[in-house]
Amino acid sequence: MIKTTAAIKAYKKCRICGFTTTDDSICSCKRCKSYLYTYSGMYVPKIAKK
Repeated sequence: MIKTTAAIKAYKKCRICGFTTTDDSICSCKRCKSYLYTYSGMYVPKIAKK
């Protein structure tokens, strides 16, 4: 896993499965369809190797 230097001020995270996104247009988790809670602070996204 490669960590990027990008930092986002606010992100959304699912409390059940841990799905994390920075997309403001979705409000439900893509994996388990539960509610995404909005967190403020520093979140450094990881880029998976293809």
